[in-house]
Amino acid sequence: MKRIFKYSIISALLSPISSFAFDGFGEYGAAIKFGSTGYGFELTTDITKEINLRGGINAWSKKISDTKDGIEYDIEADLNNASLLADWHPFSNGFRLSAGIFINNSEISLDSSDATTYTINGVEYTAAEAGSISGKIDFNTVAPYLGIGWGNALNKKSDINISADLGIGFIGSPKVDISANGSLANDSDFMSDLDAEEDSIQDDVDDLNIFPVLTIGVSYKF
Repeated sequence: MKRIFKYSIISALLSPISSFAFDGFGEYGAAIKFGSTGYGFELTTDITKEINLRGGINAWSKKISDTKDGIEYDIEADLNNASLLADWHPFSNGFRLSAGIFINNSEISLDSSDATTYTINGVEYTAAEAGSISGKIDFNTVAPYLGIGWGNALNKKSDINISADLGIGFIGSPKVDISANGSLANDSDFMSDLDAEEDSIQDDVDDLNIFPVLTIGVSYKF
């Protein structure tokens, strides 16, 4: 009798888990998206009645110019990432809570614009001495994600649905690497000044350890 009672208690305690029992992969939806992560394509399937699994790829490229410490840089941002997210739909409407990861292959490249002289760490160098100054900014490969959203690609009332996501990707502190190919590329004093330029850029981007995610999309259930 005691054993039966014990099993009844355990069963009651585990009832929330049993309500999420796997019964998925019965429906599928595809979506096209656009937002801060770039243009994207996404596939959705169901895990339980309340939880969906989404996988997507995103890409975007942008070029700008900006000046840092007297050096004008041509900057190209290549955003390339893949996502794997779980959506929990606690209500019967489109509201969802999302968590997962982004596999981040994004990179920012820097190339100095043509100039006759460069001032690096307060020291002036000719174009021949400094050569072309180039660099890159890399990010952590894996970025955890938390967010909220609206829409369900597996909506039982409609095959075509609008969705939106708002969240944060935790990308970690970026890593800056700067190099030059001029005649002083192996000179210790020049390299010390170049390291100071690298540290200055690093200080500027250290706080960019989170990435705001805002996207909208259209999905089709099939």
